[in-house]
Amino acid sequence: MNHITTRHLKSPLFAAVMGHVQQGHSVTVAAHRKPIAGIGPLVATASMPAIPGVIWRGSRKIGVREPAVLVGKGTSSSDLLLAQRGECG
Repeated sequence: MNHITTRHLKSPLFAAVMGHVQQGHSVTVAAHRKPIAGIGPLVATASMPAIPGVIWRGSRKIGVREPAVLVGKGTSSSDLLLAQRGECG
């Protein structure tokens, strides 16, 4: 699977294409039989280092796979939110 049309990207085949890319392959996207884009695996750059567990969207870090462990005592953020809403925790 090296080439795909924009029509196929709009279909359920998109998940299969992304699976192919996750395996390290690149795909050329064509519209009207002319290549217009390429989809391939990301390569870590200085602005986006390869940190295990970090989820990136483009060059922006959007989250981590493992939840952070809170250290210390005090009111949890969930309790603060419930109090702000006027609900009991």
